[in-house]
Amino acid sequence: MPYAKPSDVPDNVPVKYKPQFMEVWNSVYAAGIAAKKSPAQAEEDAFKQSHGVINKAKAKDSRDVSADGPGFGPVEGKSEDGGQVSDPQQTLRFAADQPRDADGKFSAGDTGEKAHTTEEHLKAASDHLTLAKQEAGRGNKDKEKAHQEAARKHVDAGFANSENKEAVGNVARTASAAANKRS
Repeated sequence: MPYAKPSDVPDNVPVKYKPQFMEVWNSVYAAGIAAKKSPAQAEEDAFKQSHGVINKAKAKDSRDVSADGPGFGPVEGKSEDGGQVSDPQQTLRFAADQPRDADGKFSAGDTGEKAHTTEEHLKAASDHLTLAKQEAGRGNKDKEKAHQEAARKHVDAGFANSENKEAVGNVARTASAAANKRS
């Protein structure tokens, strides 16, 4: 039978968890009855699930996040509301050489000319041209233009990254011919 108030929950459930236990138990019990289970079976399922939820909540509450993450440093104490208070001087667990953008935010690393070798830039340009042709065939002009622009940027970066422009031109022509054969 459903619980009317948290104080009706069995005594083996800590007071802190009684409201949650009651909500889970009542919900599972009602679902069991609605699914045409016997009251005994619905009650058994309700006890299993509500105790499982409470056991997970207890385990979560007892976890030391300063030791096993996702904390960023040792816990110095507890705040008034029970939350963790960490040492503000503690450094975060990020590598010192993590790439950052101009604003100091974390970034994925190099972009533009230095992101790829010359051959990689030209291969990427070829791939973008192939995708541009596919989008043109579908009638999607916006995506076609976006791929053409990306291909142009890769070609520009490939040339800017190269000391031997003749060799780059040969690679570009080869990649372009291969792209034309594929499409």
